[in-house]
Amino acid sequence: MNKDILLDWDSQYNAMKRTMNGFWTTYRKWRDENKDDYHSTFMGKLYVEFISLEERAIYLKYSFNAGEAVVFCSINIFYIEEKIGLTT
Repeated sequence: MNKDILLDWDSQYNAMKRTMNGFWTTYRKWRDENKDDYHSTFMGKLYVEFISLEERAIYLKYSFNAGEAVVFCSINIFYIEEKIGLTT
């Protein structure tokens, strides 16, 4: 597949942007609904303004068995410029 076709598709449907927005939605829900887990994980010292996201990859996966294609967007998660995780 031509990479430009996938990038055009992403531009049209905002897949990467929606992935990043999904991270923030999930993060806030976890922080607000699981306060004990949140505080024990970060010992109450996580400053959300120091969290940043970076586009990592976008790729198309085609399953021959199911005859379906799925687009995956992957982002790196940083805290004070140190990579702390990634999400797809």
